[in-house]
Amino acid sequence: MSGGFYINDIFQVPYPDNIRNIVSGSGNINVIILEMLSREIHILHSVNTPEFRLCSEGMFKIRGKGLYKTRTEDVDKVQNWIDEYLKNPAEVTYVVIAFEYMNSLCTTFIVSILRRLTEVKLQSKKLVIHWYYEEDDEDMYERGEYISMSFDIPITFIPANHIADI
Repeated sequence: MSGGFYINDIFQVPYPDNIRNIVSGSGNINVIILEMLSREIHILHSVNTPEFRLCSEGMFKIRGKGLYKTRTEDVDKVQNWIDEYLKNPAEVTYVVIAFEYMNSLCTTFIVSILRRLTEVKLQSKKLVIHWYYEEDDEDMYERGEYISMSFDIPITFIPANHIADI
């Protein structure tokens, strides 16, 4: 493992030496997927799509803007990765969600992802979901609350001063 290079600042998980960079075929030059022998997936945000950081050690982060117009290849890659993750999940799966805005299609994708991740509890594993929202953004708070109540997904809601810093 290389020292000093980390998957992200929050989790401080070092990159393995054998990282491969693959540019997504979605047509968006800003989307780069970092695959490390199926252990990690990192999809950078674009103007209208969120960043996804998923780590097989059980650390997931989804943040940014979710203004999807159609289903994308990136969402399929995330869902396929989660399917593989669920075959051998970490003892604790920790999910951070921090959206500046999300449209109804993005909400559908997030619900699908969260519902799949709740399957870790069927394997006697723990799921922790933190939903960050800007303090004055009642819409994002209410959207998360709706998801939590409608689909029986336990979510902790955390107000933030500036969601882009999460």
